Amino acid sequence: MAAFTWRSVPHEGVDYSVFSLTEDAVAPLVCVLAEEATGEILARALADANIHLAMIGGTDWYRDLTPWPAPSPFAGEDGYPGGADAYLPRLTQGIVPAIEQALALTPAWRGLCGYSLAGLFALYAPYHTDSFLRIGSVSGSLWYDDFVEYMQREPLMALPVKAYFSLGEQEGAGRNPVISQVEARTQAAEQHLRHLGTQTLFELNPGNHFVDIVPRMEKALRWLVL
Repeated sequence: MAAFTWRSVPHEGVDYSVFSLTEDAVAPLVCVLAEEATGEILARALADANIHLAMIGGTDWYRDLTPWPAPSPFAGEDGYPGGADAYLPRLTQGIVPAIEQALALTPAWRGLCGYSLAGLFALYAPYHTDSFLRIGSVSGSLWYDDFVEYMQREPLMALPVKAYFSLGEQEGAGRNPVISQVEARTQAAEQHLRHLGTQTLFELNPGNHFVDIVPRMEKALRWLVL
């Protein structure tokens, strides 16, 4: 027997997959900015977690998940348009309520977790919404122009109860002067939230940015929810 119940929730032309690891309607809802296939793997790995796991795909990665226009640190790549302020209300006022209504959920709390630019967006969200109280930034793109400075100078709308940060130990290697700062900037972000009162964890994993993406996500979710 499967350790979870899978349901698809349509909203504005996109089908969102929800993996319920419990029948409890008030169990936490954790939103992961990834596609359905990732969700099934995570649901099986987290079978002992009392949560509903919503996979939030269908995003324009470079537009929806970046907080403001910024140059790309990668040669030959277009800059980022910075559409997070437009996407975040779609998520919190449209997608999440549609999921909760369709499944008759009244979650005790909500979490938001993502990888790379999605990890950047997850940290940006609590500065503009009180919807998410547990945050996971896995290999988050915290090298993004002015982002850590933004965190340090702007007020949060809701202080996360828990915030998880991780990187691959080789992510800052190489000659790119922007990417080489990612570990120091991630640690600065983690320390800032910890200073404000959030329970935080920063972990280094073997490998670079593209290694063990789903297992790293599992580690983040397990710490956030158990």
